[in-house]
Amino acid sequence: QRCLRDYVSKRLATRITNLQQEVQKKEVLVKQLEVERAEREQECNDMALRHKTAQIAREVLEDQQAEVNMRAHYNQQKAVTGVLVPLHKAAQGLKADHRRLSKMTRAQLAAFWDTCR
Repeated sequence: QRCLRDYVSKRLATRITNLQQEVQKKEVLVKQLEVERAEREQECNDMALRHKTAQIAREVLEDQQAEVNMRAHYNQQKAVTGVLVPLHKAAQGLKADHRRLSKMTRAQLAAFWDTCR
């Protein structure tokens, strides 16, 4: 009986040792998986950050392009106004001349043309 008890004790001790080693291996595996999960999480966060950064950069570029377009439109309007205002003033002057000339008699027109020559 004593031999049997010693044999069973040794077998149990060996089994316990083997199970402890398995537990340690599994703990190491769990730690490795946790590290991999943390790395993947970090990669996801990095990708999300890059995506957000790219989105902000696109918005900034769109804002800058809109500002450039507005300035170009403003400058174009300014240039058109710079041409139209003098043309309008000249047209008003021509209208005034036309009114003055249309009120003159033939004799007055002839005298006017003589002074212009």
